[in-house]
Amino acid sequence: MHKRQPWTIGELHALVALADHGTREVATMLGRSPESVRCKAKQIHISVRRTTKIHDPDLTLAAVERIGATRPEILCPACGARLATIVTSGLCGVCHKQRLIDGHRQRQAEIHEADAERQRQQEIDRAYAREKQAAHRRVICRGCGAIYSPRTDNTGRQSDRGLCPACRQEHSR
Repeated sequence: MHKRQPWTIGELHALVALADHGTREVATMLGRSPESVRCKAKQIHISVRRTTKIHDPDLTLAAVERIGATRPEILCPACGARLATIVTSGLCGVCHKQRLIDGHRQRQAEIHEADAERQRQQEIDRAYAREKQAAHRRVICRGCGAIYSPRTDNTGRQSDRGLCPACRQEHSR
């Protein structure tokens, strides 16, 4: 069983300032149980029913200053103007959404960059394959022994009878 912790003046001010955010949210922000918050609210005659949106708790400047003085860890570390209601990130709803959007845009840029690099590499590979294929098509001329690329007909067969262009020209005279 937990030992009861007395309420501090700062926690009482925060309870009054945050009462319209609901019992569970106030309990989370103050680090107390919902039952404890309900009991203390009943003792000081205030209602802790939620009247604001849970993910958009904009506070007045006075409330932010009071909370910052008593429990600064419950304010959003990114903006410092709203309550940190998102447990997974420790941010307010607005900053949490903005961080998700920024992360998504960054990931999209990384994917785009990777795609561009992949396309560049494919072009290099294609050029290399064309060059390699052209090197394999080189033959030695039967007339002079020079290395040349043979002509082929539409079926892919060699149509120059194994002679380089110079020997073909001499042979045709």
